Amino acid sequence: MRHWILMFLFSPVLGSAQNDLHVQFIARDNYMMPEEAPPEHTFMGTVVLRDEPSHESRKVAALYPGTSVYIDSVSTDTVVANGVRSVWYRVEANKQFGWVWGGLLAQDATGSYADPTVKFLGGLEYVTTWSDTTTVRYKYRLVAVRDGQQLDAITLPSFAWNFGQLSALGNRGLRNVDDVLFLDVPCVGGCGCATGSIVVFWSGGRFHHVADMKGSPDGAYSTNQHLVFPSDMEGLPGIIKRVTSSYDESEQTGGELLGNDGEEQPQEFVRRFVTTEFLRWDGAQLVPNGQAKEERSYLLPTD
Repeated sequence: MRHWILMFLFSPVLGSAQNDLHVQFIARDNYMMPEEAPPEHTFMGTVVLRDEPSHESRKVAALYPGTSVYIDSVSTDTVVANGVRSVWYRVEANKQFGWVWGGLLAQDATGSYADPTVKFLGGLEYVTTWSDTTTVRYKYRLVAVRDGQQLDAITLPSFAWNFGQLSALGNRGLRNVDDVLFLDVPCVGGCGCATGSIVVFWSGGRFHHVADMKGSPDGAYSTNQHLVFPSDMEGLPGIIKRVTSSYDESEQTGGELLGNDGEEQPQEFVRRFVTTEFLRWDGAQLVPNGQAKEERSYLLPTD
């Protein structure tokens, strides 16, 4: 707990612009029906509710992990802590009003299928810019709470650019897993960008970082990975299939295609590969189940 408080106190830098905020929420007055605006939730340890938008202002209350807060208004100054940019928000929590820095509020919240008393909260933990200022690294903090008490937490590095939605999908037919969680990694920059999902299992009261399903959307030259669980239509009992689709750019072939004008035109193909691995969950990681992987290839037109 003290670890998070000290990092917040000593690392912020104030600025006046609110452009390119990493963490941003909408005040309930901006909703068509303000009284029905959804709550946000605290997730960075015990959060201090303050009477002014400053970490030096008077403490109003302590908010435990998973506390629901309603955004009332937004400050004008941007605060940077651990590389995360956000503003202060005036919130209502437990019938009290005060200010909370946005980086201490979860960007995603969902519940466990196996145990509805367990809630999963997630948000940005670190944003690091390398020395050349052209490369940014994002880290996501995923927290499990029950009745205001933190059960476990895990830090997940992004393999691409920032993070998208956190989803809980039940155990997907796995007997020794309580919940399967998917954290989207969005595509930024168009064709050729990295995208996919980070897969986490909640099992035995702990998070397990299982796999990074990486891909790149680029037409015939795209790559992707996905998991097939036992509960899926093509699933098998006790088995997790990892399907990888890729291509061999060096093996391009040419052919002839009849054009609309009746003349033959060159047609290019690229060879694509689809590999299916058969895995099982041993309680700590995905391991081969002993079944030989399946491979197939085919030619795909590039135009």
